[in-house]
Amino acid sequence: MKTGNSQGAPLQIGAKFWAAAVFLILLLSVLFWKSFLPGVVHFSNDGPLGALMADQMNPKDGITGQWIDLNSTGYSAGNTPVGIWSFLWMAMGAVWYSKFITPICLLVLGIGAWFFFRRLGFAPAACLIGSTAATLNTCFLSDACWGVAPHSTAFGMAMLAMGLVVLAQSEAKMLRKWALIALAGMAVGVNVIEASDIGAMFSVIVAAFVIFHALTDREGSVAGRLIGGGVRVAVIAAMAGFISFQSVTGLIGSSIKNVSVVEDADKEQSKAANYQWATQWSLPPKETITLAVPGIFGYRLDSPEGANYWGMIGSDPVWDGYLADGRKGPPPQAMARFSGTLGYTGVLVLLVGAWAVTMAARRKDSIYSPQERKLIGFWLVVAIVALLMSWGRFSGLYKCIYNGYVPILSEMPYVGEAVKYGLAPISKFLSVSRNPTKFLYIVNFALVIIFAYGLNGLWKRHVVAPGVTPRGLFRWLGELGGPDRGWVMGSLLLFGAALFGAFIYTGSQPKLESFLAVVGFPGKIGKTIATFSIESTWVFVVLLAVAIGLLFLTMSGSFSGTRAKWFGLLLGGFTIFDLGRAGSHFIIHWDYIQKYDLAVKNPVIEFLSAHPYENRVAALPFPMPEQFDLLNQMYRIEWTQHHFLYRNIQSLDVIQMPRPPKDIAAFESAWRAHQNEGLLRRWELTNTRYLIGPAAIFEMLNQQIDPVQRRFAVKLPFDIAPKPGLRETSKLEHLTAVANPNGANAIGEFRGALPRASLYANWTVSTNESLILSNLFEASFDPHKSVIVMSDKLAPGTSTNISAGTVEIKGYKPKRVEIAANVTEPAILLLNDRYDENWKVTVDGQPAELLKANFFMRGVKLVPGQHTVVYTFRLPAGALNITLGGIAVTLLLIGYVVISRPKSDATQAKTT
Repeated sequence: MKTGNSQGAPLQIGAKFWAAAVFLILLLSVLFWKSFLPGVVHFSNDGPLGALMADQMNPKDGITGQWIDLNSTGYSAGNTPVGIWSFLWMAMGAVWYSKFITPICLLVLGIGAWFFFRRLGFAPAACLIGSTAATLNTCFLSDACWGVAPHSTAFGMAMLAMGLVVLAQSEAKMLRKWALIALAGMAVGVNVIEASDIGAMFSVIVAAFVIFHALTDREGSVAGRLIGGGVRVAVIAAMAGFISFQSVTGLIGSSIKNVSVVEDADKEQSKAANYQWATQWSLPPKETITLAVPGIFGYRLDSPEGANYWGMIGSDPVWDGYLADGRKGPPPQAMARFSGTLGYTGVLVLLVGAWAVTMAARRKDSIYSPQERKLIGFWLVVAIVALLMSWGRFSGLYKCIYNGYVPILSEMPYVGEAVKYGLAPISKFLSVSRNPTKFLYIVNFALVIIFAYGLNGLWKRHVVAPGVTPRGLFRWLGELGGPDRGWVMGSLLLFGAALFGAFIYTGSQPKLESFLAVVGFPGKIGKTIATFSIESTWVFVVLLAVAIGLLFLTMSGSFSGTRAKWFGLLLGGFTIFDLGRAGSHFIIHWDYIQKYDLAVKNPVIEFLSAHPYENRVAALPFPMPEQFDLLNQMYRIEWTQHHFLYRNIQSLDVIQMPRPPKDIAAFESAWRAHQNEGLLRRWELTNTRYLIGPAAIFEMLNQQIDPVQRRFAVKLPFDIAPKPGLRETSKLEHLTAVANPNGANAIGEFRGALPRASLYANWTVSTNESLILSNLFEASFDPHKSVIVMSDKLAPGTSTNISAGTVEIKGYKPKRVEIAANVTEPAILLLNDRYDENWKVTVDGQPAELLKANFFMRGVKLVPGQHTVVYTFRLPAGALNITLGGIAVTLLLIGYVVISRPKSDATQAKTT
């Protein structure tokens, strides 16, 4: 294949690669310099240090199955994937992982991007600046800083895969060619391992690239090229499935099967409710401007100095109707927003990308080869389609694909059935992903690639092209003609429009403040946010002017000849400044010694962490007076999301469960239908002994919802106060609990909660889950005297004895519970942890039947005598073994590719 730079460069790991790697390492080290300080870790919302320290998250145990025991009554989270991030976690430990996983994953992304651009034959400057733009792209960086850094590794693996495909095109040796294609498949598989459903999205993009890249090859017939591309995709898919088999099966098991959905009697209502759930995290079209103007809608929810995010990503759909109806009446009480990331692409990235698209659209006088022009068009289409999909419920395209229906095509005979069949898996994926804004990753991925094409085109046309000499900016403008003149005029018009828009936006500040007051930012905070938003617009105008100036300087030949290094220094420096400035809002560090009360004693946490597996804790689910808002925030944010996890305290309240299992959802719905009596029964059945709330409320509970048995009492009263030695108390992490006999807050005890483990000589049997769930909430059912077992083999137990012996928990880990039981008569041992078919039970070392008791708890039948009962959790090992085999094959392929490298490549690599 001979189609210009797209034919690929030899596989070289030489000086330029190491220079790029060292540069990216130094750049990330500067940005994340605080991670090198002792006692400091990087912020993570989805994977904070407390979560990493929890026993349930141990990656070594999780490889064979992960059981989350600190949320609700427990649930399976599939396997911990055997991937790059899990290996780093095991190798580095929780603290060092928290410090450095984000910059490491961004480094992988940058290196993957550099490899892809180098394989495309781009100039070193284009490769380095392009890889820098990928590394610092705010969409990727903010996502990594939010706590899902492995996503960046996945994006890097997607780049690597495409680079290997391009490289394979230029290989003469057939075996080596297909080895590279196989390695590309392995890279796609690692992409799925690292990013789960997002990795699956990117695997589709890689497959589309492979097909399109083959079609743009000018050698062979169209049919032959299509077949060749299809074979490559098949090999890539097979190898990707091979290495990611464990992750894919885990994803299906934990995120698709047995996931609760809304099921109303009215199917149309069910469909509408599920669509609203699946599209809650949609990008409002007006927020598309954040691709170019960072900060106009703020950065994070908790950003200081007015930089709070005030857009509507994550808003409940009821807000759509309220805002569209002119904001009549009181604002909805539903969630208005929830986002910790930003989709900013970069001013220069967009501008140079636009130049590349313009040049590629030219039929004559284009710097790009025919194949490159088509590939730029391919990535532009990918970006546009992904952007429309990111709008989610605001996009007709998203709704059509979600419903598996395409107008006109779906009405055609045969074609309609094919369309419906083809869209079915995509529709299913969209129905469980719940986050259309994930498509913004693809948008930025495509735009960064177009940017690299633009850099390379500028380099070839205006820096190193024969006859290009420095003419001076004003002389160049005076002599300008042809298509370049049109580009210059368009750039100036763009700047004029941006300037005009900034003036209009500035004048609308009163209206903006009024809107902010409605959507949750009244008074002074709304004024501060409005001012920050307007200032961000003016900063964009300045940056746009500088970016246009840099582009004009490049086009004028100012960086040609001996000045070529200034192309990389100035454009690269601007890219770093622009993206680094936006990304700095997301690079946040914690003093974890202070945050987790490791140097002070928190009596609430100390009390609850003593034998935490014996009792669950929950917050009172009632609206509280305003003076208890601080307690609610401490419990919901600091304690449940951090301290409880760090110390393995089990809470009935859900910390994170985006896709609740059907049985948990059914149980939660059932108790609400019985109001106060249902709430008491919920705490009884789930072993929820301790409750957090105002101290005075527990006597009220005795009077109002438990007047007969009066089972509530204050256990530990406390107040919330600043931690010793702190001057600043502006954040929740600056506060702690202080024991006080007259404290306004308290840990309350509900003495009616069932023990975690107990014996029942009396039990009933049923095979009807709905009937069991209903009976659990009947007043005639006493859970302290009887248990309901789901079985078609077991006979009921009719003993009237209240006690059938004693039990003691000898050992408790998320995946292994050991109980010593002294049984006086035939009994059911009930363990009030959730049932799952992958739990196994042994009695005195011998396998026994695991029973489902009280709708969703674990049980086992015991005969009289002393017994050792052990519950263990382990997912089937078949998927893990396949993935381990895939890793072994990957290592063999890498070895072969390295050993079989032609000597000419090896010699050239030493100098490049």
